[in-house]
Amino acid sequence: MASFSELPIAVRDRAIAAATNAIVLIDGNPGQGHIVYVNPAFERLTGYSVDEAIGQSLMLLKHPETDLATLRELITAIREGRETEVTLQGRRKDGSAMWNDVTLAPVRDEEGTITHFVHIFNDATARKELERQTLALARSEKMRALGQMASGIAHDLNQSLQLIAAHNELARQQLEQATPDLDEVRELCTVAAQAALDAGEAVKRLLLFTRGAPDDTPQRVDLVTIAGEVARLTAPRWRDLAQAQGRAIELRLELRDRPVVLAPAAPLRDALTNLLFNAIDALPHGGAIRLRVEQRDGLAWIEVADTGVGMPPEVQARVFEPFFTTKGEGGTGLGLAIVFGVVERCGGRITIDSTPGQGTTIRLSLPLAPELPQTAPPPPCPDDARAGGPALRVLAVDDEPAITRAVQRILRPAGHLVRCAASGEQALEELATAPVDVVVSDLGMGTGMTGWDLAARVRADWPAVRFILATGWGAGISQAEAEAKGVERVLAKPYRPDDLLQALAAPVS
Repeated sequence: MASFSELPIAVRDRAIAAATNAIVLIDGNPGQGHIVYVNPAFERLTGYSVDEAIGQSLMLLKHPETDLATLRELITAIREGRETEVTLQGRRKDGSAMWNDVTLAPVRDEEGTITHFVHIFNDATARKELERQTLALARSEKMRALGQMASGIAHDLNQSLQLIAAHNELARQQLEQATPDLDEVRELCTVAAQAALDAGEAVKRLLLFTRGAPDDTPQRVDLVTIAGEVARLTAPRWRDLAQAQGRAIELRLELRDRPVVLAPAAPLRDALTNLLFNAIDALPHGGAIRLRVEQRDGLAWIEVADTGVGMPPEVQARVFEPFFTTKGEGGTGLGLAIVFGVVERCGGRITIDSTPGQGTTIRLSLPLAPELPQTAPPPPCPDDARAGGPALRVLAVDDEPAITRAVQRILRPAGHLVRCAASGEQALEELATAPVDVVVSDLGMGTGMTGWDLAARVRADWPAVRFILATGWGAGISQAEAEAKGVERVLAKPYRPDDLLQALAAPVS
């Protein structure tokens, strides 16, 4: 059988000229890679004529922002004489950027020697631009929702701060009495402490919503937990904002079972958030939303139903199309398209049932996660870490002295020896002068080392030392991310004293 280069020139020219993709023939010398032929589509795509291209290297098309790792992959395939497919950013003759899906294949003679390489370029510029616009609009949609949520979360924070300030002042006044009512003081302190924890939960909801670059790795996800998180996350929309607009919306949670699925948690949470936002938008005069989780027919089911305006059949047929929206400038048309993509990645299905004037029901069905093998239960952890666990040498690191003093007050009654450092740099000095069992460090500490920096140094220089990160950003840090950076556990501020004691008593295995 004749090789490509041995075909009659007229036949080769007609075949290549008919191609819609740009085709380039490169000589078989991996060290030179000179262009020996281009088809007319190459001229249309790049702006370079045949005469300008012949004898040149394909580096002629290299863009300053070309991904070097992908380019190295293509060059390696040429050197190894194998086929490959990559997507690369290139540059036309006029300097404008273009994207190409590139297919590389060697051409061999009858003896198996590589004589040429064929590069087929498929113009992917429009697709990449659509992806860029889609990503930008998705971010815009999320920022719009974040802005609406922020006012409700600010309300919750102010409520909690008012409770803390008022009850602390009342407790102080009571302690200044000649005979303080200790029961009253205890109750005032309990309310203030709970208000602080509630404020922390409001911040955690915000961090969960704004967390970037969600981890797409499937994990075991409890749908009841996810549903509860989404109900709390969206409360500023269905509760606070709706009330401010004069429309009462009731959200009913029906958690009938506790199904567990294999799914990326953050995208699944975003998908349910989008469904609830759509349901809220469908209730211009108020109404009810039902969020149901159940397990039946060997599947996990999530149902979001509203009593809103509903949709006609022609709208239902298009709701999962990207950029299709009935909200005008108020929407991007990406919400349900994103939901569809998440459900599809999880191996599930999504159905919609809607009637104009009677509301909409959207159902997601997802495969259940396989049962975990039965293992012997771990020994019970004491409710109060003071009841067990060895005394530890603890280094508390925080640029706020009141925080490290609080850590001392929490740990010393349990027998732990606590030293303090006000920065990562000072912590390294303390670690170098006396042995430490556990470091409990903040994340952001001014202009010096961060908690991540300190964790890396501890792992490198004192690998036996445990490292616990205690930070207000804790809700936005996954356990996998923490462990990859040498952190045993993350405590999200504000935390309870017993949370810290139990973290010390029960290291993550």
